[in-house]
Amino acid sequence: MEIRELEAQPILANQGAGRLDQIGRLFVELMQPVREVVMANGLELKSPPMCRYLSRDSKEGIVEIQAGVYLAVPCPQYGSVVCRFLPAGLAVVADHIGPYRNLGETHGAIARFVGDQPDLKRAGPVWEVYWSDPDEVPAEKLRTEVYFPVIRT
Repeated sequence: MEIRELEAQPILANQGAGRLDQIGRLFVELMQPVREVVMANGLELKSPPMCRYLSRDSKEGIVEIQAGVYLAVPCPQYGSVVCRFLPAGLAVVADHIGPYRNLGETHGAIARFVGDQPDLKRAGPVWEVYWSDPDEVPAEKLRTEVYFPVIRT
């Protein structure tokens, strides 16, 4: 786990909401139009797929996400697939190695770390970058980077 200074990063993303217990299916559905736009327009990517968690209603079990990829340069909007920016600034970043179903443990560890730092405060939606392809890598070896934007207080 480390604190990194990040530059603003353009992403190409599709946004939607669904049940938390169906997030894998939601992610795949949202990524399909992103992949189609990338292929049709020859866009230069800087990452594998990523997911940004915009909101979560724990009581109702609903999550709103952006599914997409980092871009080398910003691009125009393509229907529901839009160019957005991840914010510049500080983020606590941790590698998660293992099944996606255990990502909550890494999120919890980062949240505890931030809570234990008197000079840090969360500053916006978290995101994950999926460096391993689950169709090619065993679940116990999947590598995911988890980002928690923070500010110094």
